[in-house]
Amino acid sequence: QMCKETGSKLVLGVNGFEYSIPSSIWELSALQELVLYGNYLRGSISSSISNLQRLKVLNLDRNLLTGT
Repeated sequence: QMCKETGSKLVLGVNGFEYSIPSSIWELSALQELVLYGNYLRGSISSSISNLQRLKVLNLDRNLLTGT
């Protein structure tokens, strides 16, 4: 699937991304929907997710993330 950024939506599902979620994503303060499902993302979700105060939808399903 292609990367799509339309206004406040970023869809990067099923792209084969590995390792951690890029820190630059946490700087997209206007983001309302973030879709990263079906990749190989690892580690924990950064506390910087709190920067995304407008975020309404977060889909990280089918990754290798840890933590609560």
